[in-house]
Amino acid sequence: TPLPVGTVTFLFTDIEGSTKLWEQQREAMRIALARHDALMRQNIAQHSGHVIKTRGDGFHAVFANATDALEAALAAQMALHTEPWPEAVFIRVRMALHTGTADFRDDDYYGPAVNRASRLAGLGHGGQTLLSDVTHSLCRDLNPPGVTFNPLGEHILKGLERREAVFELRHPALPQTFPALQPLLASIDENTPSIAVLPFADLSPEKDQEYFTDGLAEELLNVLARGHGLRWASRRAALYFKVKN
Repeated sequence: TPLPVGTVTFLFTDIEGSTKLWEQQREAMRIALARHDALMRQNIAQHSGHVIKTRGDGFHAVFANATDALEAALAAQMALHTEPWPEAVFIRVRMALHTGTADFRDDDYYGPAVNRASRLAGLGHGGQTLLSDVTHSLCRDLNPPGVTFNPLGEHILKGLERREAVFELRHPALPQTFPALQPLLASIDENTPSIAVLPFADLSPEKDQEYFTDGLAEELLNVLARGHGLRWASRRAALYFKVKN
């Protein structure tokens, strides 16, 4: 099938800690990388995606629509997570999805949308899948069963002026806890207002409404995430204050 043009969704991936793995476990890494590549290509192809290129151990793929890209990333993460990797080369892949219009020439894509997808991929950690604001907007009402999106706040992307509202793909079958995103280590404009949504307390007599109070806090954060010009703490960071006076 021909490569999609116009507005497309990019998937960028990268193996966490691969440089160290290559130095310490060259032969085992060679075998593991071949399996990683096969799983990535299989799941990208099964969801109507196209592999544009590989860079080192990372993949650059494109999809005609955002939901296909999301399903491909989810399927790939599940396959990678359940693969019985040797203990010495435990493969964990960071992934990022961004949707935009890119220039297409010589069977490759160029332009700001490609740069933003690449920078977004650099923020995450192994096993984590990040979505840009626009990709989240396209997928939030059409996400696969079990998938939720955790807002992680607005972040600076290296070399880009516009901040990006970042969302994390969540699924019960995948890891749930990751370190803070990389840009938190970068300098930020202290003049930008910031806000946090603290957990709501369950004041019902039976104390059986915690699911509702947690959902209310998360939905409020989702609403705030659609705004701009505001820094906001992730839900995970705010949970530190749960059951604290």
